[in-house]
Amino acid sequence: MALVLIGSSAGTAKVAVDQLREQGVKAGLVKIRVFRPFPAQELAQALQHVKSLAIMDKAERLLPTAAPSSPRSGAPCTTWNPVPAPWATSTA
Repeated sequence: MALVLIGSSAGTAKVAVDQLREQGVKAGLVKIRVFRPFPAQELAQALQHVKSLAIMDKAERLLPTAAPSSPRSGAPCTTWNPVPAPWATSTA
């Protein structure tokens, strides 16, 4: 299991990864320090043997353009089409 984070939340994630390792769980953390140019090859190499992955991003605003992973950060996103989570939809 690996966590990929950018920003200050990586410190909290490191504590969680350390606790998981103490419990015998194979866990790791990748903190992205440079976003542009994005380290795609380095990230792919670091994660090549990972069986499960969580990519986490902290945004200050609840908008599609707030996250650095949005298609055009800082610009209005015209292609954003939110899909409701399965547990958030009503079947009634």
